[in-house]
Amino acid sequence: MMRKFLATAALAALSGAAFADVWSEVGDAPELLPGQITVGTGDLDEIDGELFGFADLYCIRIVDEAQFSATTVGGASFDTQLWLFDVNGFGVAFNDDSQSTLQSTLTSTFVNTNGIYFLGISAYDYDADSAGGAIWLDGPFGAERAPDGPGAGGALSGWSGTSFADGPYKILLKGASFHVPEPSALALLVLGGLAMVRRR
Repeated sequence: MMRKFLATAALAALSGAAFADVWSEVGDAPELLPGQITVGTGDLDEIDGELFGFADLYCIRIVDEAQFSATTVGGASFDTQLWLFDVNGFGVAFNDDSQSTLQSTLTSTFVNTNGIYFLGISAYDYDADSAGGAIWLDGPFGAERAPDGPGAGGALSGWSGTSFADGPYKILLKGASFHVPEPSALALLVLGGLAMVRRR
């Protein structure tokens, strides 16, 4: 009876935790790998943060690659840029301006698998570099693009340029989840798992 209760409690707690779908930047997120690790349970629908002249990088999971999107449209008052890197730091997608605004949107266009990714945000014109130079060219500004700069073949190793703005932002996401389950959820999973194992 106790084992069944623990397993049921674990499932109920996890169901409730799934509503905690927002990650709020802790301190100042790093701009290089591994970025700031997002911790929570369930879908990750929003990242809230603030830029201070540089870039912020977040470690997330894409769990529905066909539906993935990330956008700052309606979530920032400055000229944003969004960057997506794979688990090894190689560029996947970039966008500067979208929907006739100075905010940015990434879609599933260049995402071909679920897994761990790094989502970056900066203000124009602070750009991602590899050892070979800029991973993306500056333009065309309104297009979402795969890496097309002189450093396209390398992993993220730094940033260059000048940031012309900073301030608070919201990145709205679809098809994403937190990178690491929150500790309380992990503990409940362990308890639930032990209860089920001991029943056998």
